[in-house]
Amino acid sequence: VVLVGDDIPNSGRLFCVQPDYQIIGRTIAELLARQIPAEGGVLVSAGDIMVPSHYLTLQGFDAFLLENGCKNPVYKVHESGDQQMTYDYLLRELTGREGLCACWSVNARNSVLLGRALVESGRAGHIAAVGSDLFLENVQYLKDGVFTNLLYKNPYAQAYTAAKHLSEYLIKGERPPQDVIYINSEIIFRSSLPMYDNGLFRQLR
Repeated sequence: VVLVGDDIPNSGRLFCVQPDYQIIGRTIAELLARQIPAEGGVLVSAGDIMVPSHYLTLQGFDAFLLENGCKNPVYKVHESGDQQMTYDYLLRELTGREGLCACWSVNARNSVLLGRALVESGRAGHIAAVGSDLFLENVQYLKDGVFTNLLYKNPYAQAYTAAKHLSEYLIKGERPPQDVIYINSEIIFRSSLPMYDNGLFRQLR
C-alpha cells in the first residue's frame, strides 16, 4: 500500500507521497503577512482537527507568525460535520468580525464555502484571500478577484510519483530512498493562471 496526500506512519504502508504541509502553512503566513497591516485579523477555514493535512498546515502557519513576531489575530473556523453550518460560521465571521484583513482555507472543499461567503458578505475583492487547490470553482474565484491567490498542491505529481515508485517496487523490488516523499506546492496568481490552462498543470515540474 502506498499513501498519497495524508500519511499514516504506523500503518505498514510502503511509503507516502504528499506535500510538506508545514511549509505550506508557513508560505501562506508569509504571503498574507506581507499583504495586510501588522495587526490585521486573519480568518482561517481550518478544516478537520483530526486530518493531518489540515492541522499540520495550521501548525506551520501559526509557527511562522510566532517566530516572526507577527501580532495578527487569527480566527479559526473548523469543520462542524455540516457544510451549511460551516458556511454560516464563515459568513458570520466575514460580516461581523472587525479588523479582518485576510482569509484562507486549508482544503479544497472549504475553499468553495469561503469563496461563496466572501461574495455574499460583500468582502470579495476587499480583503486578501487564498483558496486551496486548482479546480473550476476556485479558478473562477481567482479570475473574478474573489481570491487573490490559490495554493496548488500538485496532486498530479503526487499520484504520478506514487505510481512510479510503486511500479519500481513491484517490478524491481526497489524502495524509494525515503519513506515520505514531498512534492512541491505552488502559489498561483491571476496573472500566472494561463500557465495552468489546457491541462498544462498536469506536467511534472
